[in-house]
Amino acid sequence: MTLKQRLVRIGASRIAGVMLFIALIVLLLKSSQAPAIVENRPAPDFHATTLTGLPISLQSLRGKVVLLDFWATWCPPCRMSIPGTEKLYQKFHKDGFDVVGISLDEGGSALVRDFVKQNGMTYPIIMGVKTTIPSDYGVSPIPSFFLIDKNGRIRWHQEGYSLSTDHDLTQYIRQLLSQ
Repeated sequence: MTLKQRLVRIGASRIAGVMLFIALIVLLLKSSQAPAIVENRPAPDFHATTLTGLPISLQSLRGKVVLLDFWATWCPPCRMSIPGTEKLYQKFHKDGFDVVGISLDEGGSALVRDFVKQNGMTYPIIMGVKTTIPSDYGVSPIPSFFLIDKNGRIRWHQEGYSLSTDHDLTQYIRQLLSQ
């Protein structure tokens, strides 16, 4: 086999490998999302301290539309959702929208603080592992998102993440901000 034939063969196998990788990612994204649930029930209040040392509660955010994002640094779909969540926060924060990231990492706040800094996350983050917050919201798979209206009611909930999550959230956030 000539050098040219070997290079063509290697190039074809690399392309096939990349295409297989992309197909697996797409499959993962599609399979990692449960259907979104539109609801209208009271959101459980919580009291916590952010990674920056500030107290936060759901009650203190009353009058704003709030997205609770339950996530962890080791969770691939969670990591994929973070840039979109940050964009939503930047886009709508000035209009009365807040995000509270609730980390379910057991590795401690220093690990999460480093991850937050490396990933440019500017919204408040709290540690949820040693609290009742995840169980109060019935969180099982992550990421799990809860969109809460200005009156403290859960209006939208989704388990998992897909390519349509950010689009869906944008629509619901706009709707709730206009109410």
